Amino acid sequence: MRKLFVFVSSTSALADERRHLRDELQATYELYLYEQDRPRRSSPEEHSRAQIEKADVFLGILGGDYGSLFSDADRPRSIVEWEHDVARDIDDLEAMVFVKELPTAERDPRQQAFIDGLTAFRGGLWRQTYLTPTQFARLAHIALERWLGERFTADRDASADRQRRWAGPLGVVAAGVVLVLLGVVLAQGQALSTNAMVGLCMTVTLFVASCFVFHQRL
Repeated sequence: MRKLFVFVSSTSALADERRHLRDELQATYELYLYEQDRPRRSSPEEHSRAQIEKADVFLGILGGDYGSLFSDADRPRSIVEWEHDVARDIDDLEAMVFVKELPTAERDPRQQAFIDGLTAFRGGLWRQTYLTPTQFARLAHIALERWLGERFTADRDASADRQRRWAGPLGVVAAGVVLVLLGVVLAQGQALSTNAMVGLCMTVTLFVASCFVFHQRL
């Protein structure tokens, strides 16, 4: 099985958090950390968007620094804020936000406004706060493991629901086929050879087995 791909978004000021996260998760997750990427022909915007779009989880770390500005046609914002906007536009991408606890004076007002909007009670993302890089890495690890457990449970429940929905129709079809073949046997009587009888029995057995296998794979 492939490692789950986690896009890590933060300013370079949070280098300690990124390092602790790498040490904590690199054995079990594939992390996208820009500082480990190679030079390439694609633009930073194009490449970052591609990495976010292929990620299983978007993990944002927000401290006091607003970061480098990325001016586009819509509005000026930081690159980190742009990354969060891209991630939130992808409906099936899980987003996890961790905010470092800091005195108000140590947080850029633009960063505070960004955090307030991103984590607003209505329409925002549920966040988790931390104090130290070590604590952050551990909290992120726990959050990812819980998310995996939730996803496994959801997949299992969806599979069970599909099996329940298909159980009735498959049973009806299987019973119908058996009845049709039984009718053929009764109608033909002695006219059926031993080979034909064996063939009919094998056909019924294979069909019922196929229905069972299909049902289990749902």
